[in-house]
Amino acid sequence: MASSYPIEVDDVEMSCKGMQLLLNNDIDACEALFDQYRFYSPLMNGGWAFVSFMRAVISFDDQRLAQAGRNLAESEKLCAHENWKKFTRTIKSVESNAAALEENLTRRIIIADCKLYQAILTLIKQELSGLIGAGLLLRKAWKIYEKLHNELFDLYRAKDSNAEKDYGSKPEDNVVIQFENNDEMKNDDDDDDDDDISFKSFDNASNDSTNELSLYTIKRLLGSVSFGYGLFQIALSFVPPRIMKLIKFLGFEGDRKAALAALRFASQSTDMKAPLANLTLLWYHCVIQPFFAIDISYAPDMSEAKAILRRNVDKYDKSTLFIYFQGRLERIERNLPRALTTFLSGLNVPNNQLQSATVIRSNELDQILIYDLGFCYLMMLNFEQALYNFTKLKEESRWSKAFYCYVCAICTAAMCDEKTSAAFVKDGIKLIQKRSNPIELFVQKRLDYLKKSSLPVSTAHILVFEMLYLWILLPLCEASTLRKILQSKEYLLTMIVYQYI
Repeated sequence: MASSYPIEVDDVEMSCKGMQLLLNNDIDACEALFDQYRFYSPLMNGGWAFVSFMRAVISFDDQRLAQAGRNLAESEKLCAHENWKKFTRTIKSVESNAAALEENLTRRIIIADCKLYQAILTLIKQELSGLIGAGLLLRKAWKIYEKLHNELFDLYRAKDSNAEKDYGSKPEDNVVIQFENNDEMKNDDDDDDDDDISFKSFDNASNDSTNELSLYTIKRLLGSVSFGYGLFQIALSFVPPRIMKLIKFLGFEGDRKAALAALRFASQSTDMKAPLANLTLLWYHCVIQPFFAIDISYAPDMSEAKAILRRNVDKYDKSTLFIYFQGRLERIERNLPRALTTFLSGLNVPNNQLQSATVIRSNELDQILIYDLGFCYLMMLNFEQALYNFTKLKEESRWSKAFYCYVCAICTAAMCDEKTSAAFVKDGIKLIQKRSNPIELFVQKRLDYLKKSSLPVSTAHILVFEMLYLWILLPLCEASTLRKILQSKEYLLTMIVYQYI
């Protein structure tokens, strides 16, 4: 197997090349590249497992979800101490103490990544029996991230006097974000992080080995671990205070300021996770922050999201995910026509067909664009185009087909087609599967109601308005749409009053 590889391969550069292929929608080429070098080094093997995880999460295919779980378990096992010699990297390339230490740290980060991704796969299945297992995996991953982050950050500060200033600063405005030393946070259960890995503790590494690590290597490794560390922190920072007390008792913490600092540092690193950190920051600004906004009358600050998109526009010009966040940003700014143009351009729809696109190609990534495209049309009360996009998702997506049936039902009813609407209701009831899923529970109640009652145009409009309200889209609607909603509301109230006169 070793003879099939060049004598020297820069696995860091190769992994970044693979990630660029992935984000520019060439998933097959990315998978082939990582698969070819999966036994060359732990880094390439971790990339191979991550691509498998991404394909599974995007597709919601049961077979891919199961295969991704097996691949992650295999990668975690190969990176364990007793199995690392199975990689075919030549001994010459890891003969120095510094290179061996870099390899050790890389494997520990990959093991934490694998535990995190396995927990996410378990949570996606939404089975109560798997919640405890997912929680244990998350705790183990968090302990590894936290320990490595503190250790690598200490090395970074020892090597670079500007570490405190550079870590977490925005490249466009050089804002300084202080990061506190968390040595006092270490507790007696720090050994839990490597309980099934059989690693020698990083603390036992000789000072000569740590001193031999170059600043470039330290920053790359810190960027790699900062992605997982920041992702954990940003997710937990939105947990309600009551639940947060329990989470802290279990060993987790959620500091939004520290999370953003970690993700900003990771986004500027030379590690393959740098573009993923950029996408996570975009997700925070364009999806999470608006959703949890306390005062929805004011648009959130999107300056950092705009800066990230500007920095990546040339490198990821074909990326569906970056195009998606560009459209989301334009939607937040209440520029729905521009958002529609962006989403459709990401689907390769010609400019002269943007307003009446009836033939749209789609794959797993494109369905993300089609989803938001459907909601943009729904926000404009263009029920015909909304129906087309949600019907496409109903036929091709594996995520909550019953939900898409419900949206199609209220769209057709709003178009005065009660017969087709009833057919969508009937199909939706058959497609409800996971009743513990909040979305499925919501759809089940609505479909049961529509099954027993007729769905006139006025009721369909109310249900459309309800959708826009629940998805926090009303504040983003154009003024003309809001006037139509108010007029419909006044008309419905008038009809109700006349019934009692």
